[in-house]
Amino acid sequence: MPEYSVAKCDMERQKNDILGVLKRNFAQQWDALFAWKYEQCPVDDPVCFLAKDEDSGAYIGTSSAFPRHMLVNGRRVRASIAVVSRKYVSYGKA
Repeated sequence: MPEYSVAKCDMERQKNDILGVLKRNFAQQWDALFAWKYEQCPVDDPVCFLAKDEDSGAYIGTSSAFPRHMLVNGRRVRASIAVVSRKYVSYGKA
C-alpha cells in the first residue's frame, strides 16, 4: 500500500516543487500566475501544503489558500486551489 504525507510548505524554499505539481496538471503559464497568487498576495501570506509519495519521493499534489477580499452572498470568503496529480486521483477529477 502506498504511503503519502502532507506537510505545510516553505514557499520560498519549495517554490519549484509547487510549480512542478501545478505545471504537470494545468496548462496555464504558472510562472507569472505563481508570482501573482503566491508571492504578491495583497491581503496576507497564502498557506500552502504539498502531498508527497513517500515511496518515490515525488510531490504529487498541492493545496493552497489565498486570502482575498471576496464577497459571496454577502459573506467574506477565502479562495483556494487544490491540485492532485491525475495518477493519484481515486474518485474522478479532483
